[in-house]
Amino acid sequence: MCMSLLRYRSILVLGSSALRTYQKLLKELFLFLPYYFRLQVNMYGGSAWTLDETRGQYYLHQFSEFQPDLNLDEDNVLQYLEDSMEQWFAMGVDGLNIQGTQFLFEGPIHKDEPVNDNYNGELEGYDSLLHYYTSDYTGVHELLNTWREGIFFRYSTAGTYRLMITDSDTNSTYLGNYYGTDDNPEADLAKNYNLFNIGDVNGDGGRTSGTEIDELLRDWLNALPDGEWPSFQLGSHNARRIASRLSHPYVKVANMLLLTLPGTPICYYGDEIGMKDTMIETYEDVQDIKGKNDQVNWFVKTRDPERGPMQWNDSANAGFSKSEPWLPVADNYNVVNVERQLDQEFSNLGVFKKTVAFRSDNRAFLSTDIQMLEHENDITAYIRSSDEQSERFLVVLSFSDEHMNSDLFNKNNDLPLEGTVRVATDDDREGKVVQLNKLSIFGGEGLIIELH
Repeated sequence: MCMSLLRYRSILVLGSSALRTYQKLLKELFLFLPYYFRLQVNMYGGSAWTLDETRGQYYLHQFSEFQPDLNLDEDNVLQYLEDSMEQWFAMGVDGLNIQGTQFLFEGPIHKDEPVNDNYNGELEGYDSLLHYYTSDYTGVHELLNTWREGIFFRYSTAGTYRLMITDSDTNSTYLGNYYGTDDNPEADLAKNYNLFNIGDVNGDGGRTSGTEIDELLRDWLNALPDGEWPSFQLGSHNARRIASRLSHPYVKVANMLLLTLPGTPICYYGDEIGMKDTMIETYEDVQDIKGKNDQVNWFVKTRDPERGPMQWNDSANAGFSKSEPWLPVADNYNVVNVERQLDQEFSNLGVFKKTVAFRSDNRAFLSTDIQMLEHENDITAYIRSSDEQSERFLVVLSFSDEHMNSDLFNKNNDLPLEGTVRVATDDDREGKVVQLNKLSIFGGEGLIIELH
């Protein structure tokens, strides 16, 4: 099924003064004062306040000055936004991805946020304050519940459920709260970013371990409310690409991890073929406002590298556009592209497609059941089972750079001695029976094994 989802940020949470319709929008919005809140540091490192010279007033923006925060305590503002949501639903979108959910409400604007005594200057300037009044403030959950039981319910007619996704960069405990409760439901899916911590967060080809991955998985699964549906993702427009955070041999196994976990896997475009970050050569080439705001540390701050054009083929601009794109194409596009990998069974794309198909065909991967196993440090291993236990698959993923023989059988009580490899990241393994007390697995290899 093809689902159309609208990313609802500049319309829903933030006014966008960069839109062509902005001048018309301002006239409408300012009929309902106070429309904008009038913190000191925004998410991008600059001032959180900008003067609107036409009004002689300052407005608050937790992101850039082109994205003013709306005052959602005003009934007229909410009505305006809900009318907009209804228009999108009427046009047939299947749901809304509400980005920056934790910033929907602000507290008393005359109160200064307290200083973070643990701030050492190494993190973003935004982290120098404790954002008690501007992040996950009172009212967020009540509003999500109102929308769920209001607009979303009204447009969820037979066969057309309207999906609510929250998109919030906050800790796992807060994320779990976005699902609401049985009596006060909120989001259907809360996006979870903890796998962004795999590898080198600056995109310098780092390493990870099975033990680290287990900790990241447990952190989210333990915080997830009972009965709720999880999500996982390896990348986004705000995180360096997985093919840059890890060295090249681990792209296939990382994608196999994503596609065999419970819940909804969210794949950032290009990760399926192993696209790397694009190179931004100089400060003058930076487009991202977060990088532009820091001329000294722009290379670390800018998010342009992970936002490069999709690499379709080896023609000019990777087949993305006949015109020069806004951001440069990564320099390896002639060998890493969709066309080159499309018919190669064990390419990054080939393994990705094969794993997606296997996931779709087997009920074990449609349940929320996952059993984490004991294993060696450099691999991770878990069992996925269908609700009635009629299907059981062992997933083994190596993040080592060496071959090993793993004794999963004697480390775990619930494993048979044998299994059959159904999907592998590399050639010559599928269909073969393997012994789980001496499982041979190469560095960067992933296996989906049907348990006998």
